[in-house]
Amino acid sequence: MTGRRFDWRGEAVAVVCDDAAMLARAEAYLGLPTSAVAGEGATIAVETRRDGHQLRGPFGRLTMAGGADGAYALLEAIAHVFATHTRRLVVHAGAFVGADGGAVVYFGVPFAGKSGLTHAAWRRGLTVIGDDRLWLDTAAGTVRAFPKCLKIRMGDGPPPAGARGATAAGDAFVGALRGDRRLVVSRRAGGFAGYDAAYPVRAMAPIARGAETALVAAPSAEGLGPVLAGATLAATPPMALIRLAKRHAPGGRPALLRIADGDFAGALDILTTL
Repeated sequence: MTGRRFDWRGEAVAVVCDDAAMLARAEAYLGLPTSAVAGEGATIAVETRRDGHQLRGPFGRLTMAGGADGAYALLEAIAHVFATHTRRLVVHAGAFVGADGGAVVYFGVPFAGKSGLTHAAWRRGLTVIGDDRLWLDTAAGTVRAFPKCLKIRMGDGPPPAGARGATAAGDAFVGALRGDRRLVVSRRAGGFAGYDAAYPVRAMAPIARGAETALVAAPSAEGLGPVLAGATLAATPPMALIRLAKRHAPGGRPALLRIADGDFAGALDILTTL
């Protein structure tokens, strides 16, 4: 069994795995500092079986198909442990850096379009902070990258065209987790914010699917509900997050960005003007 310790700003996840190639891929894709560890006391253990890979950890046991699906599951498992065992405020959101150096943060439930919108920002040449989870500091009003890769939902279609040459060999692979098929892009591919960079929040908005792409006024519950959903609030009072969201709401009022099917470019046009 090969063992690596993944370090993220003073927190660690230890992984032992009998598939050295899978572990090496996770190490390369996340771009975190790592060190060797023994098998004892591992946070996550991965074992190759006849029916695929079995992952064991605080999340229980998962049996995944081999190869790319197993690598995708391992990346998600590492992120899950960091998210659920940290006292930092980790939010379920995506973000990119605008032309002025400020961060535009968008919240949404699964399938709302966070990854598609982030991919559009990445293809346009904007620096991407994350597409699924972020570390938000409400006191400083800043956002930082969280240990996850960009994951573009594919459905049953072909992989989308890459940008910046980022889908070169070794920088992306297609994997599925519980039927959710994604193009997983390495953080070493370029265009991603470093883990040490803190960006001041410039705008915050929830997103949702809609018949047409538009920024619309929303009741507080509809506009602020996605902000709190999935947030780790162990060390941060919910009101601190709500106050930050209100302070950076478009025009100072609760609003919701509705995205028509596949119109991530149009949604990005709106977000870059906030």
